[in-house]
Amino acid sequence: MRSYWLIDPQAKLLEMFELGPEGRYTAALSATEGQVSAPGFQNLVLDLDQLWGDVDRVIGAEEEGDAPAESGED
Repeated sequence: MRSYWLIDPQAKLLEMFELGPEGRYTAALSATEGQVSAPGFQNLVLDLDQLWGDVDRVIGAEEEGDAPAESGED
């Protein structure tokens, strides 16, 4: 694996790490807001403000009991 990402919705933090030539991972990006380009992924731009807003809406709906019911049969 050449890179890995840590996404913490509670802290609203995105961290990306890349594998260096010495075989160790180093921080490539750390961001909490705005639009960020993902290192190593051409044309991939993440809108963190929208992501965190979506997370807040889902968490708010779950707390109010408005979360969609899981489908499936018992």
